[in-house]
Amino acid sequence: MAKRNAWRAVLLVAVAIALVACDAVLLPAVIDKTYMENPIQPVAGDGEKTLNEVDVRAGSVTLSWTAATNERLPSSLLSYRIVFSTSDNITSLEYAEKNGTVGMDWTMNVTTGDAIGLEADTSYYFNVIVQNPAGVKDAYTMVGPFTTDADTTIPAPGGGGFLTISDIAVDGFTASWTEATDDVSSGPMLEYLVYWSEQDNISTWQDAEANGTAVGAYTPAITSGDVTGLTDFQEYWVNVVVRDEAGNRANYQMNSERTEKISRFYWTEALQRRIRRAPVGIGPGDSGLVEIVVADTGATSSPWAIDIDTVNRVIYWTDTGDGLIRSRAIDGTTINTIILSDVVMPC
Repeated sequence: MAKRNAWRAVLLVAVAIALVACDAVLLPAVIDKTYMENPIQPVAGDGEKTLNEVDVRAGSVTLSWTAATNERLPSSLLSYRIVFSTSDNITSLEYAEKNGTVGMDWTMNVTTGDAIGLEADTSYYFNVIVQNPAGVKDAYTMVGPFTTDADTTIPAPGGGGFLTISDIAVDGFTASWTEATDDVSSGPMLEYLVYWSEQDNISTWQDAEANGTAVGAYTPAITSGDVTGLTDFQEYWVNVVVRDEAGNRANYQMNSERTEKISRFYWTEALQRRIRRAPVGIGPGDSGLVEIVVADTGATSSPWAIDIDTVNRVIYWTDTGDGLIRSRAIDGTTINTIILSDVVMPC
């Protein structure tokens, strides 16, 4: 008899442990079978439906609340959603779901949360909706308006602001960078604009706007840009400006690169009073690649012998008609006279 009573006591303890385990661990399974058939509405904040504003920033607001309760259900299984509106139109559960914009989506077992995606320097109203596993909901009491801070913080260029130049060609290259971050604007909302210059004068975004040539227009969520239409074998400087939704701008670190060189040959055409050039290896059907370097503008009479300074990119030629020696930057327009006198039939 004593042994039987002992086994009975052991059995009762095991049953008690099993019941505790069922309530604490296996409760979702019980909900599927019984609770879901007759769910009970949760009570926001245990009847005190108060919301508290904790922190207001330029693009988000932090709220706190008392955990809701639900009969026959642990509070830890309740989920919360924050909604916001610029109007006083989310006062109830119905209006919060109809008019509210989600600032924090369903999150289980929390009593604080951030409403994100807000505009800077804008007034908002807020509410919180609580939901149980059966989808039955209740709402807290709307709060607001709260005015978000003005956005005065500039974006932070990614990767330390370093720019990479690749795919270097005779007429351009590709600039690449790491995406920037911002306290308010999300990554997809940050815009980028590439600038280039023939001089070292675009190290800041202000200098880039004043001195640089923009490649297109501001474009969101890009990490590379092609710079084209450049001259071969010439050094160019490049920079990137990033802009957030409030118009705050920041620049990356200026970088520079020299375009690839095209091998060309030059010749004079005395009767036509011009100097022309073409790429080495040009074929009979490639006449469209022939360029006029110095045209007949009256500044040259009869070009004859020529020489090219490839380092400084200057072309020199003798003018037998005027008895002069002239020069001009290969990619320039101004013709200079080097020697005015004491030149007899230069050739």
